[in-house]
Amino acid sequence: MTKKSILEAVGRMLGLTIDFTTENDLLTALGSCCDYVLNELSTQHEDLKTTETVASSDKKLLFSRFSGKVVHVFSVKKDGKNVRFRLYPAYIKVEKEGEYEITYGYAVSAPLINEWLTLPPKYTEEILSLGVAAEYLYRTGYERDAALYSDRYYTALKNLSVTKRNVVLPARSFL
Repeated sequence: MTKKSILEAVGRMLGLTIDFTTENDLLTALGSCCDYVLNELSTQHEDLKTTETVASSDKKLLFSRFSGKVVHVFSVKKDGKNVRFRLYPAYIKVEKEGEYEITYGYAVSAPLINEWLTLPPKYTEEILSLGVAAEYLYRTGYERDAALYSDRYYTALKNLSVTKRNVVLPARSFL
């Protein structure tokens, strides 16, 4: 799924004609709404995890060396063993120099229009387009319509977070 496919779904949903060939106000506004929804989703609703190997410099693992925007650090390992670390605003402080394997949660950065999104497959373009439509309608002053789409979006997110279990009924006994 790409940002363009989400914006096309929003266009179908709201009856908008979006011109993707040139830069225009509608495309900019919808793109901004899409970036907002993706950032909110990745920072508040879903822990997107990745693991990277980063070399320390002066016993510091700088966040600028990571490929993603760090939201939460889950673990820091050296030679397969967890090590003690301390978080600072711009880096992770470790006790020794060397290569470290860091598992961290990241926020989705603003993608380009045809860039593939790094989200779990449970987030379909239909669900994301509900959020983008709600944000767009809110920003343009259609607050009642925005509330409708927002409610549908957050209900869909809630339904995705509920675990589904099989219900096992006890065997019937005859008297």
